[in-house]
Amino acid sequence: MAAVAGGIAEMVGKALMKHTPELIVENGGDVFVNSRISKRIGVFGDTSPFNGKLALQIEPDKMPLGVCTSSGTIDPSLSFGKADADAAATVLGNMVKRPEDMSSVLEWGMKIPGIQGIMVIIDDRLGIAGDPKIVKQ
Repeated sequence: MAAVAGGIAEMVGKALMKHTPELIVENGGDVFVNSRISKRIGVFGDTSPFNGKLALQIEPDKMPLGVCTSSGTIDPSLSFGKADADAAATVLGNMVKRPEDMSSVLEWGMKIPGIQGIMVIIDDRLGIAGDPKIVKQ
C-alpha cells in the first residue's frame, strides 16, 4: 500500500503529459513532476531543525521524475521508523530507527533499481546519497 500514492501520481502525470509539458501532481506526499524549468520541492519534518529550510531542486534534464516521501513523525500512515523524511519511500524510512542506522540505510537504498537519490532526516542529522540537489528554501 505504501506505493499507491506515488503510483497514482505517476499514472496521472504521464497521462497529463500528453496535454502539457508543465505539471506537478502531488498525492499524499508523493510527487510526479515534469517541467522545462527547475522546480523545488520543500522539505518538512515536524520538529526537525531542517523543517522548512531545505528543498530538493530538480533540473529539467532529470524530469519527468517522481519524488516519494515517508515520515515516522508527521504522517498518519503506519510507520515503524523514526525518520522525519526520506526521498526513497516507506521501506527506507521504516529502517531508520536511530541516527546510527542512516549510513546503512542510504547504502542499501541506493541499490534499489531506479533510485537516483535519497535524503534521510532523523533528529538533527541529515543524510544524503546519490544525486539529489539540496538547496536552501
